[in-house]
Amino acid sequence: MPKMKTKRSIIGRMRLSKTGKVLRTKSSRGHMRVTKSAKQRRALRQSAVVTGAIGFRYRTLLGG
Repeated sequence: MPKMKTKRSIIGRMRLSKTGKVLRTKSSRGHMRVTKSAKQRRALRQSAVVTGAIGFRYRTLLGG
C-alpha cells in the first residue's frame, strides 16, 4: 500500500509537536485586539492542543 499524502490545507493551520501532539493557533488574533485585556492577548500567543478523535484524524492527515 502506498504512503498517505499529507493534506496540504492542514499544513498551514496545524503542526505537530516533537512529542506528536497536534497544535493549532487560537482564534481572535486577527484584529480588534485593543479591546482585549493584556492577559487575554498573552493567552492568545500560546498554541492550543487538538485532542480526541479530531486530533487523531489531523495527525494522520499531517503524516505523523
